[in-house]
Amino acid sequence: MMKAHRPVLVILIPGRAHKRKILIACAFVLLFFVLGVVMHSMITVISPEDMTRTAMGETCVRIKIYEKKHGHLPPSLTVLPERHGYINKITDAWGAPFMYKINDPTGHASLLSYGADGAEGGSGDNADISMLYKCCGDFQ
Repeated sequence: MMKAHRPVLVILIPGRAHKRKILIACAFVLLFFVLGVVMHSMITVISPEDMTRTAMGETCVRIKIYEKKHGHLPPSLTVLPERHGYINKITDAWGAPFMYKINDPTGHASLLSYGADGAEGGSGDNADISMLYKCCGDFQ
């Protein structure tokens, strides 16, 4: 007849080598956490308003290129030349196309974005953003 075996409780008591491995692992976790926080703080967040103003400025450069080549302002933004290495957007940060108007009799052109809400007026992200292009390459 066989005897029944009693379960044996085994407790692992870490030795020096095991403690060192745990300490190294904790140090790496802490290092990656600190690096993550530092890298996150170094990322610059560009506001939608600033992205829209940048796209408008680049659009004015493209209007100037068109004006120099053709001798007049473009009839619409869709005919603007593309610049290699640039985004060539004619939309605001919210994806809405810029409003483009040639202001006769001055011949100046204006670009307008109605902001996040797409409606005239507003404040904050909903504020209108505009830029005026003066013929002969002067910007305002």
